[in-house]
Amino acid sequence: MIHYIQHVGHPLHTYMYLPVGEGHISIANYHGSTSIGNDRSRAVPNPVMNQSKSLGEFLAKGQGYQLTLPVTLSQTACAEEQLTKDLLSVNQRPEISKDAVRGEEAREELFQETYLYSFYLEIPLVTSLPPRLLYIIAASLLLICLFSLSHFAKSQYPPLLPQVQQTPNHPDYGQPPEDPKGWIKPSLRPFDPATDGDNLFYNSEECDAKFPGLFTEIDIAKARGDIGEIPFHDGDKGYVKARIYQGKLYIVAKGDDVWHRQFAILHQIHRSLLTAPNPSEIPNIEFQFLVNDHPAPSTWSLAWSGNEGEVQDTWIMPDYGFWSWPEPHIGSYAEAKEKIEGVDKPLSWEDKEGLAVWRGTVHWNGELRGKLLEVAKGKPWSDVAELDWKTNALKIEEFCKYKFLIYTEGVTYSGRLRYFQHCRSIIITPRLAWRQYQSFLLQSEGPDQNYVEVAPDWSDLEEKVQYYLDHPIEAERIANNTVRLFRDWYLTPAGEVCYWRKLFQGWASAGGEVGELKLEERGRSWESYVLMGKLDWDATA
Repeated sequence: MIHYIQHVGHPLHTYMYLPVGEGHISIANYHGSTSIGNDRSRAVPNPVMNQSKSLGEFLAKGQGYQLTLPVTLSQTACAEEQLTKDLLSVNQRPEISKDAVRGEEAREELFQETYLYSFYLEIPLVTSLPPRLLYIIAASLLLICLFSLSHFAKSQYPPLLPQVQQTPNHPDYGQPPEDPKGWIKPSLRPFDPATDGDNLFYNSEECDAKFPGLFTEIDIAKARGDIGEIPFHDGDKGYVKARIYQGKLYIVAKGDDVWHRQFAILHQIHRSLLTAPNPSEIPNIEFQFLVNDHPAPSTWSLAWSGNEGEVQDTWIMPDYGFWSWPEPHIGSYAEAKEKIEGVDKPLSWEDKEGLAVWRGTVHWNGELRGKLLEVAKGKPWSDVAELDWKTNALKIEEFCKYKFLIYTEGVTYSGRLRYFQHCRSIIITPRLAWRQYQSFLLQSEGPDQNYVEVAPDWSDLEEKVQYYLDHPIEAERIANNTVRLFRDWYLTPAGEVCYWRKLFQGWASAGGEVGELKLEERGRSWESYVLMGKLDWDATA
């Protein structure tokens, strides 16, 4: 009886077991030759290491060996044909049971970027049959193997392993609704950044599969219940009131502050509408967003905080910087990403500066930032300094030359974090008080750790930096986790447009949907608004 266990995945393993006396012969695939007893073969158990060149010589000695031979799936039938020849060459063949004997399941460790599954195929081999019939059986097995290989090539990837729900690090985050979308470790992600990162055309189901856990903020907002009335706030701030109707964007009213941020958000929304593969997934909604730092109720805002006095019933949207960010002269998101990767990717971990870097002003969040300057002053591991645009300013891509990037929140959150997450470096920060839409993906410990958390007074900053300088393998693992999860996966344009379309759907389900509207009731079309930069056009002759 020959028993196969095939592990289909990468690599492809085929095990063939043949009971012989007290032992058995095993043929296993390690992408090698199919010759019986070649130099790369290994015999176990090994009371006597036999260097015989054929299986027949093994059997003729009447000893029980487990011979492990390299065989590929397409070569299995060929190996069995050789096995048959060797069996036929033995003068005194041992008795082979006709009953199928199921061997133990071969277990393989799941390596990074590899997931496998198993199935069993038992093929009887009766050695007492005539040689011609055995050759016919071997040829039939070859056809079966070729058919199986063809079927496997056409099949899709195996289903994902069970998802693992992560707990947010901030104590005030609150709990997501029951049975939220979990997220899986990067090594098992169903995402290829080379082909998927700029794909803006995923439908709702595909977005769920490609970005598990990304929509946790929307689930939390929906769990709060109906959004109620949507008032328009002060016209002198960065508010915009708008509608989406039949897949098109209309502007109803807007404030006069930080207009470039308003335009960036509207461009992001419009792009997510243009690329929606199924227009029926886009609901008709009325909404309002705010591009100032602090959030507002029943409004799409940039961040949320559990701090006392802050608005709680807000909905988090992606930052305007995912379109472009002009203030620090960073440019469009695509340009910044390309510049960062141009600096970061050629550098090995050893090539990077073994320093902790920070630039900023103490005008915002002065207590936190001022204490950082005090703790890091004059330290050999420190390149921490208050920003002077003329003498010590760094381009955003130049931060990637350092092993440690210190992140500090400002008025609320800081838009610098998403750029830091494009660097294969270790981000160091105290516990964050402000949450952005991707914050649930941050992990400060465990095998998937992607940043290092320090005390609010920075008292353990030197200790943490020195630890990771002394443990470069662990440090590089954290840095690798950062780029794999954020730069190469969740912070891609594909992830951003998926979030926007899920936000539209979630908002509609919470009471933001509108009924039928006449043309004059919808507002100024986006195409007209972006052309003139204003809602009211002067009458012309």
